[in-house]
Amino acid sequence: MSEAIGLLETRGYVGLVEASDAMVKAANVQLIKSVPIGGALITTIVQGDVGSVKAAVEGGIPRGQPRCLSCDRPSGGRAAEVLHGLNESSTH
Repeated sequence: MSEAIGLLETRGYVGLVEASDAMVKAANVQLIKSVPIGGALITTIVQGDVGSVKAAVEGGIPRGQPRCLSCDRPSGGRAAEVLHGLNESSTH
């Protein structure tokens, strides 16, 4: 089975928690790490098989976006990426 990692950038810790929660509930993935980037941006990293990671990242995108205060709709995208075809040494 091919392993993959998924990265999802969020703004603030509330977005981080919501996106991370949505990702681990959407698919069979492990939450590996959260990396503070600066300027309130935080990247969450998950790992699992390729299909699960894709589903997890897609499930986490809407939850990790900042929301418009007046209409409660997403107000700007964040970065998301799935990297697959990794060898054993690149996932540890």
